[in-house]
Amino acid sequence: MEEIIIPKIRLGEAGRSRLKAILSQCLRSNPGLRPICNSIARLKSATVPQLLHMAGICGCMDKAMAIAQDYQQTRAAKSRKPRTPRGSRFNTMNLAPEGAQPDAVASSTELASEHPEPVQQYPSNGDDESNRPQRW
Repeated sequence: MEEIIIPKIRLGEAGRSRLKAILSQCLRSNPGLRPICNSIARLKSATVPQLLHMAGICGCMDKAMAIAQDYQQTRAAKSRKPRTPRGSRFNTMNLAPEGAQPDAVASSTELASEHPEPVQQYPSNGDDESNRPQRW
């Protein structure tokens, strides 16, 4: 049997499933190839390199390469998407109504200073700290 050189190819989880389905169909139509592929690994639990080896044996390496190319294009498209900076969802500028000026939006510290919480007064007995509740 000739040695098949398998390059490092990525398929992704969906691509791996697609290749397993293609190989399964190929093995059903060519039952003589099943013992050879079973000697490599069980189809269900085969790694990507093992699946690619089986694809070479079954003659469907071109389909495997097409799956790998689809996966590469999908990854490239995802990496080109602009990423939003961390915390931008909570930026007060993003919460301004359409057409509002940036300084028209109050920050959370400005809002808190406009409406201070009432301070509870406790009678003083000389030791101011002893009668006050602890704030954690």
